[in-house]
Amino acid sequence: MSPSCLLRLLIYNIKHLTQCCQIKI
Repeated sequence: MSPSCLLRLLIYNIKHLTQCCQIKI
């Protein structure tokens, strides 16, 4: 995988995690 692809995936995961946290809180 290219670094940009990994970075995009990481950013997506962070956004998803923050959404889950907001829903939990």
